[in-house]
Amino acid sequence: MAYTDRAVTPTSKREGIKIDAFIASILDQINAANLILDIITGFKDVQEFNRAVEVLNEELDNIETNRLKFWSDMAKLKPEHVWSKFIEKWSDTWQPVYEAWNQQISQGKAGNQLTSQAWAQIARVRMMAYGYDVFLKSLIGIPSDIAATQSERFWNKITGYEYPSEKDLLLLWKLGKESQDTLLNFYREVGALSEERARNIVQLRKWQVGYPNLTAMIALEQLGKVEHQDVIDYMRHNYGYTQDMAEKVYDLVDYTPSPFEIMRLSDLIPLDPSWVEKQLKENAMGQTEREIYLKAISQRPLRQEADRMASTLMTLYQYGCIGDTEFKNCLSQLNQSAREIEAKLLVAKLLRAKYVMLLKRDAKIYLYRKGIYDETTLRNKLTALGISLDVANAIVELEAAKMGVELVEESG
Repeated sequence: MAYTDRAVTPTSKREGIKIDAFIASILDQINAANLILDIITGFKDVQEFNRAVEVLNEELDNIETNRLKFWSDMAKLKPEHVWSKFIEKWSDTWQPVYEAWNQQISQGKAGNQLTSQAWAQIARVRMMAYGYDVFLKSLIGIPSDIAATQSERFWNKITGYEYPSEKDLLLLWKLGKESQDTLLNFYREVGALSEERARNIVQLRKWQVGYPNLTAMIALEQLGKVEHQDVIDYMRHNYGYTQDMAEKVYDLVDYTPSPFEIMRLSDLIPLDPSWVEKQLKENAMGQTEREIYLKAISQRPLRQEADRMASTLMTLYQYGCIGDTEFKNCLSQLNQSAREIEAKLLVAKLLRAKYVMLLKRDAKIYLYRKGIYDETTLRNKLTALGISLDVANAIVELEAAKMGVELVEESG
């Protein structure tokens, strides 16, 4: 039994008992007329009640300690030893509980209703302190729960009165394992639907179970596996579309290349602008964005050709075939911006400087190979061209090695 209606809160030190509050908590359980009669006939009940409350206070002071010790002992046991420990605790603690019940009965017979109720509270507190609530649950509650569950499972197996879930029942119906009447009865009995509404639901479910998604349905139509009207009916029954709306959605769901794919296609073949605009609309692209995109696609081949021509012009400039003015004029005719022209001219000048440097370097090296320059002269000529000393030394060392000469590095 769980003690839930304690009338007095335990404290380590009590200056006095609030008898009025305790009496108020149990007055509802006592016949008011009898209580008045007891008070009129004598004060013995109140005196006995005061002594019982003193006992109750002592029990309340010790309950936390006793109950904590009880469960600490139980927690140390193996599961198979818990039951025997319960029996042992029952034997050790039964006498105080029995005495409290005996006092409750005897005081009740004597007409001392207040005292009888106080001893009932004492019995509850003592049972709580030693885990009798859990013991009774273990002794009676758990076995009864198990028996009830086993009984329910037995009768479920014998009668089989429940329907499967709606999803499972629909799958069984689609597989021919359950009749349509069973499905109708399910909606009428479980869903509380009229026969007409149940039939309408069955017609809806027919298109919602056993079919792939919309994209797969359209793909099947493209392969000739299903009819076009089957796809339209699928959309109507699954999404509630009208015939006209289903046709419109069908056109939209059909494969649409992405803007990136369209741009890649334009690199390979010429694309009809009307087709490109239709695909961009289906990609939910706005009017302004479509115009920019169409212009980019139309200019893309020209831009690529212009880049190739600009590369050729830079090569011609590098080899000194054209000068700055011709280079700029040609790029201007390719619709290059002023910023692009200046950037490409700078690159072309760097390429020309590199080419000139290579020619001069090779000339000095050639004279060394012919024996006109020695190693020191070659090094000086290279540094005079603006080549750094470390690079010049490396060139000299390489050329000497090609002639079978090992140079000795100077220390310091």
